[in-house]
Amino acid sequence: MSEKRLLLLRHAAAEPFGSCDDFGRSLTDEGRRQAQLLAQKLAGEDLQDAAIIASAALRVRQTLELAFAGNAVAVDFRDELFRASESDWLDVLGRAAPGASLVMLAGHNPVIGQLASQLAGQPIAFAPCDLVVLSVAGGFHPPGHRSARLIEHWQAR
Repeated sequence: MSEKRLLLLRHAAAEPFGSCDDFGRSLTDEGRRQAQLLAQKLAGEDLQDAAIIASAALRVRQTLELAFAGNAVAVDFRDELFRASESDWLDVLGRAAPGASLVMLAGHNPVIGQLASQLAGQPIAFAPCDLVVLSVAGGFHPPGHRSARLIEHWQAR
């Protein structure tokens, strides 16, 4: 079976918790800078046929809008992923575009870090705008503990 790639992204730095409605927290200046670094990182990726699924929270939207600026990349933003559990994200991954060889999930900590750690079988800590690239043998369904190999842990520094 062929290997597929999974990109897991935590949104860039956002306004502090409690500064406004959590769903509507915006990126800070630092977050916008991080998202622009992410755009440079992703410039070499062929994301046209990727399945990109993300929380619909404002800070995730802003991160991806800046990261994909000028590219015709389709993102499936979902409200229900804002407070989704690790098992919810695993379910989304399992149902992601069956033919896709590349899937990107973008969301929030601690869940996105827990998901990466579970799939890679090792602890992975996520700072704002961190991107983890995993290789998944065979496919995305059913994903499980230690079913992926860590290729890269990129940080927006």
